[in-house]
Amino acid sequence: AEFSALPEIDWQKVSADFPQLGIHSDEEFLCMAESEGGLLILCSIHHRSPYRGIHAITEPAWKLQRYELAGWDFTKPPTCSPVPVPAPASATVTVTVETTPAQVPPK
Repeated sequence: AEFSALPEIDWQKVSADFPQLGIHSDEEFLCMAESEGGLLILCSIHHRSPYRGIHAITEPAWKLQRYELAGWDFTKPPTCSPVPVPAPASATVTVTVETTPAQVPPK
């Protein structure tokens, strides 16, 4: 959770989802949240930056950054444009529209 949002969190909902934490009051929730392991302290790059920050990419991609091989980058921004693929000839469609004099706009 964001530290600034802690006062607005319903500790009973947290306790229902995570009974193993043993939270029984608002005070216990705040103590747990501010303890080691309660909150994840992030540098500005892994918090807010594009292509790296938890607020800018999906959680699975964000978590992979911790374990990627040297030289590998799961969150690298695109560096090239996609190559256009021509449509197959069978995909060409010709449409003929017939109009009556009432449908032709005046010149």
